[in-house]
Amino acid sequence: MKRLLLKTAALLLVSVLFLLGLAACGEEGSGETTPPQTEAASADTTEPVDETTDDGEDIDLASFIRGFHTDAVLEEQLILDDNGIKVTAEGIEYEPIKGPEIILSAVSKSKKNILIQADFAVVNGYVLDVDFSLAVKAGKKAEGELYLPYTALALAGIDTIAELEISFVLINEDSYTALASFDPAVLRTSAAEGYDPEYDESGQTVFDDKGIKIVLKGVDERRMFSEWPALIVYIYKG
Repeated sequence: MKRLLLKTAALLLVSVLFLLGLAACGEEGSGETTPPQTEAASADTTEPVDETTDDGEDIDLASFIRGFHTDAVLEEQLILDDNGIKVTAEGIEYEPIKGPEIILSAVSKSKKNILIQADFAVVNGYVLDVDFSLAVKAGKKAEGELYLPYTALALAGIDTIAELEISFVLINEDSYTALASFDPAVLRTSAAEGYDPEYDESGQTVFDDKGIKIVLKGVDERRMFSEWPALIVYIYKG
């Protein structure tokens, strides 16, 4: 996991108080500070910032979903074979509301009831929080879906799935003790060939040292990515 994080870029939403403190530390002794510019600040103020579609969905997110590339195909592949558990990525489907879903199946030859969990995924170099847990009874089969939320993809500017890394943990379902963890499984779709990701590092840099860069990219005033106004932060550790 540490190796994975060292080589990936992440977009995170964090609390305003924490970031204000971080910005203060980064600008200490430099005099006046300039707050990060936001899209809302530069846009035409006569346009309502909370405009929504008929079903209440933020119109910007709706436009992003409509323009998302759904032609990338994921071929079936075995991605985990350990502790009597085999996990296969069956393919990718494009759910119109939640986001792309990776179809996963598991076959157990273990005598234990197993939980297969993943708490993050790396998509095109960006770390995304995901919520995946699949229960497999001893000697049985199970199938589940790992969703890649459109909100997180939009925040990272990802409009096609080219490369995906998933780090799995096996847990004894009865005792809830960890059995094993693994290096990330790497999945590449048909869009991966020739794909060259670009990372937007524009914004107010508040820290850049020892291979770590933190950039404040603005305030999510339209609440596109959160339930409340929040600072958008780009973090890179190389």
